[in-house]
Amino acid sequence: MGEFSGPCNAPAVAEGVLVVLELWLVPNVADAKVLHSIISKAAARHDSPPTHPHVTLFSLDEKDETKLKEITQTVVAGVKKPISLDVGGVLVGETLHQSVYLELKSTNELGTLRTSLLGALGNPTNTDYPAFPHIPLYYGKGATFENQSVVTNLLAARFLDTRNDGMVEVMGLKSPLDLTEVWIVNIAPENPAGWTPRHRLSIAGAELAPYPLPPASPTTSRRETGESATSPGNSPTSPGPPSPMTPRVRHSAGSPVRVADGNDVSTIITKEPGPTPGK
Repeated sequence: MGEFSGPCNAPAVAEGVLVVLELWLVPNVADAKVLHSIISKAAARHDSPPTHPHVTLFSLDEKDETKLKEITQTVVAGVKKPISLDVGGVLVGETLHQSVYLELKSTNELGTLRTSLLGALGNPTNTDYPAFPHIPLYYGKGATFENQSVVTNLLAARFLDTRNDGMVEVMGLKSPLDLTEVWIVNIAPENPAGWTPRHRLSIAGAELAPYPLPPASPTTSRRETGESATSPGNSPTSPGPPSPMTPRVRHSAGSPVRVADGNDVSTIITKEPGPTPGK
């Protein structure tokens, strides 16, 4: 089990604020850097709290951090390979934790890991977890159209791209995405700025990513294109050229959303029994 040491790029949870413990799955080193660039860019431009690229496994109101640490270490030691999830598109919603996020496809391996951990903890009832795996890219404060503007700006800055089918994707990110670390994190519900990493461990001996990750660099997200970060129109203060297509928007709350091209896009999210809308 790795411990966090040195400077922390996450704000400490303020004294007296209700906190819970969460288990995160964290991407491999190369992809964590790509996603970190996007998260940092959106946070800086749109005044949003930054986060580390992660998929929430579950959260629980557990006071015994040592117990959770020991059980997690035992269960993860039995996982023989990284958790690999197919990458979907960048989607937009209205909830805090699903303002702008990267959709991932669930697998039996992911479900088995969650079930094994909860079983080892005695199947506590005070838990919740996302209805579907995803990586938050931006924690918004407004409606869908405001969150969509974040995607438009990331497209213009060449952090994102639009596929032929109209779906927005992360430039430089391969599919499937390998999740190679488990983190135990203190988090303040409904306050994404209030999180503090506590413990980390590698899945199947994978390399641990540097922490904190280096500052965001557009060059990282352009590694497939060879485009220079200083190309005309791509400076940090320039919005760059307009995106040729409107990003496709899917609403995670269940109702269709009308996007700029006039199409109704129905939700593809189906809530599974047990979880609540997640982080």
